[in-house]
Amino acid sequence: MPSKNKTPNIGLNQWLGNEYKKRTDFVEDNKIIDYEIGKIKEQFNNIKTTAKEIPIEDATNVFTATNVEDALVENKTSISTLEKKTDTTNEDVTNLTTKVNAGQNHKLTSDDGVCIDYVGN
Repeated sequence: MPSKNKTPNIGLNQWLGNEYKKRTDFVEDNKIIDYEIGKIKEQFNNIKTTAKEIPIEDATNVFTATNVEDALVENKTSISTLEKKTDTTNEDVTNLTTKVNAGQNHKLTSDDGVCIDYVGN
C-alpha cells in the first residue's frame, strides 16, 4: 500500500513503521524515478554547447551578431581595423617627427585651416 508520506521533490513513498510495503509501490516509485530522469536527460541533451548555438542580446546595439561566435568574429575584425589605423597614425607621427628633427619647415594649421605656427628653419 502506498505510504501517506511522500518525498518532497518527486513524491516517492516514505513508509512509516506501521505501514506495509507492496511490490507495486516500488514499481510505481521506479516509474516516477525513470520519468524524472528522462526529463533531466532531455534538458541535458538540449543544452547549447558551441559558441554558434549560444544566442546573445546586445542591449547597446554594438554587434549585428546574434550568437557568441559571430560576436567574437566582429570583435576581432574591429580590433584589427583599429590596429591598422593605429599603425598608420604611428607612421604619420614618426614621419613628421623625422622631418621636424631634420629641420624642414612645416606649417601648422588649425582644423579650420588658419596658420598657427611654422616648425623648422
